[in-house]
Amino acid sequence: MLTDQVKWQMKKTCVLKRFEEECATFIQQNVTGDKTCVHDYDPERKRQSTEYRRMNSPSFRKFKCAASARKVLLTLFWRVTPQV
Repeated sequence: MLTDQVKWQMKKTCVLKRFEEECATFIQQNVTGDKTCVHDYDPERKRQSTEYRRMNSPSFRKFKCAASARKVLLTLFWRVTPQV
């Protein structure tokens, strides 16, 4: 029975061999992905805070949000394709 380490080494070897044989098409057929956290942004609140108000007019109330509620996980996947 093969161990996980041996399986991983065999996979790396096969990928490297395929890359050497068909370099240009190999790169174009691969899919790449990325994950990152981005901050949530509400432009309406920002705009309201910069509006001009008279002295007697009440200001808008802004509520504090928890730090975790203000982030979104952004996941992108793309594939390199040849130009037509």
